[in-house]
Amino acid sequence: MGVLLKLARFSRMRAPSTVNTSQSPAASTAAVAPRTGELLSLAVREAFRTREYRRVTNRKHSVELLQAGVAALHAGGVERFGAYVEHDNVPMLRLYESIGCELIRIAGALSVRVEGNVGPVLQALTERLAST
Repeated sequence: MGVLLKLARFSRMRAPSTVNTSQSPAASTAAVAPRTGELLSLAVREAFRTREYRRVTNRKHSVELLQAGVAALHAGGVERFGAYVEHDNVPMLRLYESIGCELIRIAGALSVRVEGNVGPVLQALTERLAST
């Protein structure tokens, strides 16, 4: 098909509970980290990324793959996800940013860390695909 999706690891680990010892046990609070996951690799062959291909087929495989990956994370109960994108992959960085993800750039790094909330990102991707 020319597209590749490697989905990945779901973190089922939870942060240790934090207990406020200055209050009674009944009033103590516990903080639990959201379930997180990683998108390890998304790839679309160059022939399927051209403007001509998109014009003729009206398909954007990168958006479709990203939606499939985020949907799989959502189905697994993941609330937040992360990914790494090569710093020079401007179209993919723009896509992540346009759907509400945070881009975390580290000076001198060859990749950019991307983080997002699964629910809103999945909704944005679904709406984007529905509008094409």
